[in-house]
Amino acid sequence: MRKLYAFLLFFSFISSYSQLYKRAWGTLLPIQRIVNINDPFNPKDNDTIYPYHNNIVAHVDQKTNTLYHLKFGLTDIYKTNIYNPNSNFHYSIPTGLLGSLIESIQSTSKGDLIICGRTTVNGLATPGAYSSKPIFFLFSGSGFIAKVDSSGKLIWFTYFHALIQNASNLTIDNDDNIYIITNRDKAETLTPNTFQSNGDPLHPISYMNVISKLDTNGKHQWSTFYSKDQSTIKSIVAGTNGLYVYGEHLESTSSSNYFGSTGSFLEYATGMTTVGSNNANTVFLSKFNFNGTRAWSSYFGVDRSYATHNNILLNNSSLAVINDDAYILTNHDIRPSISKNLATNGAFSELPFSNSQINITLTKFSGNGQRDWTTFLPTGTVLQTNNNELFVSSLVKITDPLSSNLTTSNGYQKNHGGLDDPYIYIISNDGKKKTYASFYGFIGTDNGAALPTNKGYFYIGYTYNNSSSDATQTFATSNAPFKEYFSHTDKLRINVGNFLSYFTTESVSSEVFNQLNLNIYPNPTTDILNIQNEELFPDNTTATIYDLAGKRVLNTVLQNSNFNKINVSNLSSGVYFLQIENKNVNQSFKFIKK
Repeated sequence: MRKLYAFLLFFSFISSYSQLYKRAWGTLLPIQRIVNINDPFNPKDNDTIYPYHNNIVAHVDQKTNTLYHLKFGLTDIYKTNIYNPNSNFHYSIPTGLLGSLIESIQSTSKGDLIICGRTTVNGLATPGAYSSKPIFFLFSGSGFIAKVDSSGKLIWFTYFHALIQNASNLTIDNDDNIYIITNRDKAETLTPNTFQSNGDPLHPISYMNVISKLDTNGKHQWSTFYSKDQSTIKSIVAGTNGLYVYGEHLESTSSSNYFGSTGSFLEYATGMTTVGSNNANTVFLSKFNFNGTRAWSSYFGVDRSYATHNNILLNNSSLAVINDDAYILTNHDIRPSISKNLATNGAFSELPFSNSQINITLTKFSGNGQRDWTTFLPTGTVLQTNNNELFVSSLVKITDPLSSNLTTSNGYQKNHGGLDDPYIYIISNDGKKKTYASFYGFIGTDNGAALPTNKGYFYIGYTYNNSSSDATQTFATSNAPFKEYFSHTDKLRINVGNFLSYFTTESVSSEVFNQLNLNIYPNPTTDILNIQNEELFPDNTTATIYDLAGKRVLNTVLQNSNFNKINVSNLSSGVYFLQIENKNVNQSFKFIKK
């Protein structure tokens, strides 16, 4: 087995010249430690559990190429740039006794963050908030929306209505206005002159989907219901000229046209059901004007259709928008008696990749409500874009009959690595060709999602069932702050972890990734840490020290000299990371404080 693995490494090395995206760095992420007390009278029986994190919340600021992501508890936001595998703490929401969690992150044009989630903590609202008191909903706590500046300082915080779960419920337009989807009591009357000021009175459910708009200062602009029968919104994304809404119409019939407008691609739902059941389901794509009225809406599918669902990101991610064009990932239930002619001529694939009853399509709708093209895909659950190409992520099992024929010659990892592997491929925005496809996995069970930048993409996910404890074989590079997997339990020794990597089209040896030739001494140190550089440190070079938990404990600006001193005498004994950062460099060093 070792000889085979060595051969695969060698083959990967000699063929790396053809890789379109090369890995710049990779690391594991710290995850939560839980002590499972089996027998309080026999502590030796206790298990230490390191559960991996498969409800990831992450967002890339396309202007700065910065990744914002949450730690295991979904309360702490960290940021990582493309140059270095170290993640720096940015913001944390108070948790109180009963808890809080952040569910979505979006960046504004000015580099601030809009975050939303749910909380049970009182007293967080800032003056002038939409609601100064929590708006509790059943057992889920109160929704909230907040704005945090680029330094991690809270600008405003308001309680809000309950968020829709398992949905991409937050987006921001080019003017930094905020749009969010929530659940509201259908008996409420919302903003007049919007699309639907009241809920559906004929359906027995009490709470229905609502779209709301707030300005960049958190002031409420309008709210409209958008619900019929048992429908659900899965994603909202703002384009240049309107707000796109992607969802499912459950209980639709062949005469349903609530989510289909005259002149759109498909005005009526298919209404297909299985004999003896009422599980008709048809996806819809709608475009709203920024004033809360609807521009158009279209159904899509020839039988039952569904928005794709992923098991890696907390939110649904099956809608992407480039300028004023919308792209949707869709699952289709297609029976033999129903035509499979969904794809358009000249698409990447005009035929399904298998004879399975479930098929996947990627479709482009233009801003006027007409379909431009549809292509079948071999797999796909997460759709992202860098405003140029379409990045599709999925999990592929080794037992999948397509697993041996999915990658491209320029892929980073051409062969399936283990039981389950993350898989990414890139489709051109005209739907005609696949430009890149690669696995990224080891011998265990792995899953991940690609989040593109304008220079490459971050890969974030989880890995478990690894027989080796050393992550450098696949997920960690030499400069990674964390290289070892965590043992799932002290008894079973199942190695698990969360990984984060960055892939780039640039040469990883280019000056963008060059590191300073620094000498950090003494190490270990008791009071003073000396930083010696071959050249003068540029202006605005900062030195930041983090503890092992990622908490920032010291920050200072270095002098414009080749020699600086940092007093660390007030730090507790332990292991720390020193990060040196300016506009061209982001580099970290580990040191020990005695």
